[in-house]
Amino acid sequence: RITSTEPLVQERSTSDGFKVTRTLTKGATPETWDVTVRFEADRPLFGPFWVGTADVLQDSTGQSSTTPTLTAVVDGDLEPLMTPSGLSEPQKLDGTHRWFSSFSPGDGHVSWFGLADRFYMVGIAPADPATAGKLEWARVDAERVGGFLTLPDTSVSPGKPIEAKYTIYAGMKDLEKLEPAGHDFDEAASLGIFGLFAKFLLITLGLIQAQIGNWGYSILALTLLVRVVTYPLTRSAV
Repeated sequence: RITSTEPLVQERSTSDGFKVTRTLTKGATPETWDVTVRFEADRPLFGPFWVGTADVLQDSTGQSSTTPTLTAVVDGDLEPLMTPSGLSEPQKLDGTHRWFSSFSPGDGHVSWFGLADRFYMVGIAPADPATAGKLEWARVDAERVGGFLTLPDTSVSPGKPIEAKYTIYAGMKDLEKLEPAGHDFDEAASLGIFGLFAKFLLITLGLIQAQIGNWGYSILALTLLVRVVTYPLTRSAV
């Protein structure tokens, strides 16, 4: 239930006294939100406690695929889950509770995790990656798979809640928007082994477009500029 709209506060309680509160406020950039998640209970309860996201996903067909996939940056490396179908279904324990069938993309510091396709992404970045917990990809039912950050705290009790802070980026995988958001969100725009050169071309293209005002003509102008700059090399190779 929503208890406030400025800021946006959402609460959910269970019959056994467990309560989760999520508070969202606008972030430092137009594409970001600051989020606080609070776990509390009126009696001792034991975890694990986690934050995450799940959706119906299909296997990606390659780096140029537009299929959304689970993605994370762990210890500075981009770790996409290209084949979610490889996660087996969770098993039932004692006929009721399900146990996640999962694996971790890495045991290091998680800069962010979330869902991304070729052009857009939604990423969740812990405020302190060093104490954020462990990230796992998991299948939660026959259709949905997700990414879950298991918190290091294992219990809550009256007067001893758990509170975790995050930044969410939701928008285009545009370096001009990703870089100001911080948290290594710019790693989502992976440019491959020629990343430095590609980044220079993107910056140059942006400068040209700011003057011309048309992306088509800007691409033609950039192509001509590259041909002029590399002409001495191509001429000597003939």
